[in-house]
This record gives sequence, structure tokens and C-alpha cells, in this order.
Amino acid sequence: MKKKLFIISCFVITLLVTGCDKKTNTNEKTPTIMEEVPKNLAGGWKSMEVNDKIKEIADFVVSDKNIESKVIKITDASSQVVSGRNFSFKLHLENGEIWGAKVYENIKKEKKVTLFDKLK
Repeated sequence: MKKKLFIISCFVITLLVTGCDKKTNTNEKTPTIMEEVPKNLAGGWKSMEVNDKIKEIADFVVSDKNIESKVIKITDASSQVVSGRNFSFKLHLENGEIWGAKVYENIKKEKKVTLFDKLK
């Protein structure tokens, strides 16, 4: 019995020693949590081109906020998918003012201005 226990013990020790003796490759890069996260997260803000949809949303803001000056440019457009969709952009007006706007559009296409701040 002692002989079997001795042989098993030697076998286990040999496995442990040879397993610990392996050299690790220091050139291998271990990915961090941040590297594994995709750049465009679901629910995150995503930049977008100023397209017909953004122009439609901008027209809604102009109407909703009774803006009298003409919109000359729309910049920094982005969107976020939520239970519906959020849109964010800057309105550059002919009178020199710049306004930041955020609009929520639900799945029934109903719109609501959620933010309208004068930036300049």
C-alpha cells in the first residue's frame, strides 16, 4: 500500500513540476476588457451623415421652437437607438447663432425636442 502511494505521489509531483516548467511567451498580448469591447456599442451614440432624416428632424426643431432665422448648416449629427431613436446635431443659423438640439422619435414616428441649447 505504501509503495502504491509513493508511486502515485511521485507521478503527481512529476506532472506538477513539468507543468510549471513551461516557459510563457512574453510576446503574446493578453487582451484587456476594453480591447474586447466593440467601438459601436448597441445603444451608444453613432455619428452619421447629414441626410434627409436629419434634415427632417431639423425642420421639426425649427417649427417646434419657432426659429425665424434661416438654417444655413447642420453639423455634428449622431443618433442613438433606444426604444425609438435619439438624434443629436448642431443648427447653424443665418443670424450667427449655433444651437445644439436633441430629438427623440418613438417607434410611432412621434417626435419630441428633448434638448435645445444655445451654444453661440
